Amino acid sequence: MPYPSHGLVVALPFAFAAMASVIACGADAPASRAPSAPAAPGVSTMARSSGSSVAVPDAHANAPRDDASPTSPIDSRSGSNAASNDANAGRAPAKPTLSTRSFQTFIWENARYDKNGMIGFFRAGARVVRSAEPYDGKDAVPCGGKWYKLEPAGFVCEGKDGVTLDASDPVVAAAAKYPPKAEPLPYGYGMSHGSVMYARVPTKDEQKAAEGDVAAWQKTMSDLRAKTPPEKLWPEIALPIGDMPSFLENHAQAPAILPGLAANKSARGGYAMPSVRLAFVSAFESEGRPFYLTTEHLVVPADRVRAAKLSDFRGVELAPPGQAGEHLPMAWVRFPSDKMPAHVYKLEDDVLTKTDVVLAYQSHSAIAESDVLVKGAKYHELTALPAALAAGGDDARARVKYVVKSTDVTRLDAAKAVPDKVGADEVWIDVSLYKQTLVAYRGLVPTFATLISSGSGGKTHSTPWGAFRVYQKHISSRMSAEEKPAVEGDGAAIKSEEAEHAYRYDDVPYVQYVVGGIALHAAFWHEGFGLPRSHGCINLAPRDAQTVFGKTLPALPAGWHGIAPGRAGLPLGTMVVIRG
Repeated sequence: MPYPSHGLVVALPFAFAAMASVIACGADAPASRAPSAPAAPGVSTMARSSGSSVAVPDAHANAPRDDASPTSPIDSRSGSNAASNDANAGRAPAKPTLSTRSFQTFIWENARYDKNGMIGFFRAGARVVRSAEPYDGKDAVPCGGKWYKLEPAGFVCEGKDGVTLDASDPVVAAAAKYPPKAEPLPYGYGMSHGSVMYARVPTKDEQKAAEGDVAAWQKTMSDLRAKTPPEKLWPEIALPIGDMPSFLENHAQAPAILPGLAANKSARGGYAMPSVRLAFVSAFESEGRPFYLTTEHLVVPADRVRAAKLSDFRGVELAPPGQAGEHLPMAWVRFPSDKMPAHVYKLEDDVLTKTDVVLAYQSHSAIAESDVLVKGAKYHELTALPAALAAGGDDARARVKYVVKSTDVTRLDAAKAVPDKVGADEVWIDVSLYKQTLVAYRGLVPTFATLISSGSGGKTHSTPWGAFRVYQKHISSRMSAEEKPAVEGDGAAIKSEEAEHAYRYDDVPYVQYVVGGIALHAAFWHEGFGLPRSHGCINLAPRDAQTVFGKTLPALPAGWHGIAPGRAGLPLGTMVVIRG
């Protein structure tokens, strides 16, 4: 879709804004199914919530594998000298790498630019393994620089698109300090209260000119926190406070990874409208005020952002058949206890008695293979009892069953057959929209189960049914959509549609697109897993999104931030079955 035009505003070259595109849940994906181009801060939106048979891949196989640490400059050596030096040192030669100065650089299937030929992308500072020498095949098209072949596939043009071999480049060195973390939240996250975005750490005079009375704002936020109940209180900071990045010292401009800020002379780099979700790579203080550095190398006052809290909810790893651990079938509690309490009943000699025990919201319990019928109503027998019910000897437990009403919980059983076009030992994902559950399998062996939040319904917020292979995997990706006015009905041809507010979420973690703009991804802005609430995507708790990302194919090559499976010899994406 066209890049939205409201929310976060800076001046950018028209060509960049025109070529940029994003994929949002419920939106149509680009016909090329290429990774979405980065949305620059110059034209941004307002945000609101809304397989082959191989070993299980590592979710962060993209982490640098060469001898350098993640904070070191990239290894720009190439040719026989580097190999000889490594051999003399008694270690295997380090593979040469390259990086980029741009927020996002596309990887091309062949040594030419082709709108349908993008197979992945990497970000500023990342180290991507390359060929030792430039590619000079007859199929190479002049690009204004030198083509290099990457591992395991694809090409980039050094000297174009920000690509560089220069280990001392200040943009590369700065960005290389902050690779995404191999954690449920790869960055820090927060919701803007409405904030100026600075191109450098502002002086106090610049803050006053841009924001007004900073002290009065800070008192307002302090008073708001004091009035907020503890269970609803957000974290004080999205990331631990550390040292100010050296490249920001003395109010120096942050190394620009977005073209519109490359020659920016003003301290102001843009403005984030209220409810825009931002992503951060570091937190630090300047003259007693905390600031964040965003993933786009903009500086934002931390007191202008409501820090996101990592959800405590997570699914369950399932043990192989016959081994100790948790197995299917199991019952999940999808509804809050104040709305639909999942009472545990005591069944003894066909007499049913309600206990004081209520299964916790979003908890799960092992249940028996067969259900129990009591006066025509179905109950699931708990085979792993809550602690409050586990007392008593073997004789007492033999006479008594503890059950839960089937309508109060969601029963989850293992699949009986592998889907078509899925190998007998292949990893695949089963999503039930009716039950709001996800189960990961290897063949017919379930390996992981959890609750999800799918589309909330209607014409624009539905999650489609079908069997789809993952066609893009991103460590993180922006999701946004334009403002959409309401459409009034006019006869049988046009139906009324409600207005859609614009939204923007930066660097949504662990995104896996399956069809059009529909993806599995982490949701750090809500904890309502088990009930529909998305724009059409399949929301997962961050820990679960990381787990599922790590189970699906293909693994991301070293340094890559996103990949398009099934192209250029890359493995096919994992099958995801979405059913009612």
